[in-house]
Amino acid sequence: MTRPSVLKKWWWPLAGLVLSCQPTVLHTETDPPPNILFLLPDQMRGQAMASMGNPDVQTPNLDRLAAEGILFRNTFANSPVCSPARANMLTGTYAHTNGMVANDLRLRE
Repeated sequence: MTRPSVLKKWWWPLAGLVLSCQPTVLHTETDPPPNILFLLPDQMRGQAMASMGNPDVQTPNLDRLAAEGILFRNTFANSPVCSPARANMLTGTYAHTNGMVANDLRLRE
């Protein structure tokens, strides 16, 4: 699957997700379209951020991103390991289908 086909496949679900989370107009004809940024850190739980209610950590930059953007507080991972989870997003298929079931494997051509 090529990158343009992945973008075509995932454009409408992502657009619907953004539109459903933002009740206001995202942009007008004169404004540029919004930027979509996915942060995919390794070895970091959502509860390790102050914006998620942890008083023991200081994460001012992540807190500002959470305040100014969309923060998904209840999400689930199809693959709780980083490489398979990223392969799921890149290919649009589950780990058992794309072959990335562990971190030490490579994504098939």
